[in-house]
Amino acid sequence: MDDNIDDYIFAFNPDLKPKTDTRGLTSMAFTGDDEWKDLNKKRREYLKTFNDIYKIRIDSVEVPAEFIVGNNVQKQLGFETYVGTDSLNQGKHMLNILRKWIRSEDTTFTYVRTIPFWYYRN
Repeated sequence: MDDNIDDYIFAFNPDLKPKTDTRGLTSMAFTGDDEWKDLNKKRREYLKTFNDIYKIRIDSVEVPAEFIVGNNVQKQLGFETYVGTDSLNQGKHMLNILRKWIRSEDTTFTYVRTIPFWYYRN
C-alpha cells in the first residue's frame, strides 16, 4: 500500500489516533503504547477500520475479502487477504483494490491498484 495508511485510518476513525503519532504497521497499533490501555481492542478496531476502508473487486464485482496482518517470506509485516476464484470464467480478469476517500465532505471509493491476472482451471 503506501506510507500514509495511518492517515486514512485516523480520518475514518479519529479515536484511534494516539497523542504521540507514530507510523506504519510497527506503530502503536501493532507493537504497543502505554497510551493504549487495551491494546488488543485497539488492534481489532484498527483492522476493522482498515477493512471498512479497503475493498476488492474482480472486474466490476466486489468480492468478500477480510484483511489481516501477516508476514511475507522476507518477514515484513503487511496486510493480506484471500480472494476466491472458483466462480470466475477462464481467461483474463482485473483485480482492483479500492480505498474509501473523503472528498469535499463526501465519501467515495478510488482505485489504488489494478492488477491484471489470468485464471485457468486445471
